[in-house]
Amino acid sequence: MAKLFFQKAFRYCGVLEKVNINKSGSNTAALKAINEGFNSKDNILIRKNKYLNNHVGYDHRFIKKIKKLMLGFCSLKSERAILFGIKVHHMLRKG
Repeated sequence: MAKLFFQKAFRYCGVLEKVNINKSGSNTAALKAINEGFNSKDNILIRKNKYLNNHVGYDHRFIKKIKKLMLGFCSLKSERAILFGIKVHHMLRKG
């Protein structure tokens, strides 16, 4: 599954020079298998970070707190617009 994900991502975004991943074994194995198909010069640099997902969780904590205070949304379109506005406002305040 991880190999298919990376192949789709590379088709959409192009092949990358560096990839940051968490310490998941499936991600590492998939990238090593993809690297075997490249020349040694074109290999993808794999950088592992144990706490990669923690920063994402910190940003979403603020949004979850605000969303709990809101009642249900009428449509997905309005929900997407409001949550995008909240994210932008939070990023501007954060700097």
